[in-house]
Amino acid sequence: MTHRHTKHAMNLAIDRLLEPDERGELDAQLDRSPDDAHLWNTMKRVDQTLRTAPLTSAPSGFSGRLLTALAAGRQPCTDPRSGLGIAVGLWTAALIMIPLMSAVVIIALHALLDAATLQALASRSAALFQSLGTLANVLIRSLSQFVSSNPAILALSAVLLPILAIWSWLAWTVSMHNPPITYRIPVRILA
Repeated sequence: MTHRHTKHAMNLAIDRLLEPDERGELDAQLDRSPDDAHLWNTMKRVDQTLRTAPLTSAPSGFSGRLLTALAAGRQPCTDPRSGLGIAVGLWTAALIMIPLMSAVVIIALHALLDAATLQALASRSAALFQSLGTLANVLIRSLSQFVSSNPAILALSAVLLPILAIWSWLAWTVSMHNPPITYRIPVRILA
């Protein structure tokens, strides 16, 4: 039983939704793993605290507002000014960025329309690409010499690359398939 499966089984057991055979598996896992047993005891204490906690009465009209909000398909918003800070921030950013971007475009157009600037840009770009080509050639030649002098590198790569691919796939699979955990919070709603 994996740790994730054990945690899921613990949540189902707390809610009394675990089948008897699965409960036997969980008990066996708890006997084998002190860490899981500690987590299980902590979860039971929290559940007991929540079950024995006095229920809080909702404010008057809460259930009606909640049902109306759910029927409308939106979350209830308690503060109508909650988006004001975001709106002010976006307006400020726009007021700063519009003149700044306009200046950048004007300077770029002025530079690109000058023949001397275009010629210098073309010659420097050609020199840059020539330097990059020379660097790539040197790197490829050095790598080729290194591999030819160390043939074990190819065998090591042939073994490590598939292992790395499998490990990456497993990490992705584990991270994408976590079961949802449901927590219950007791609240009494007065009609």
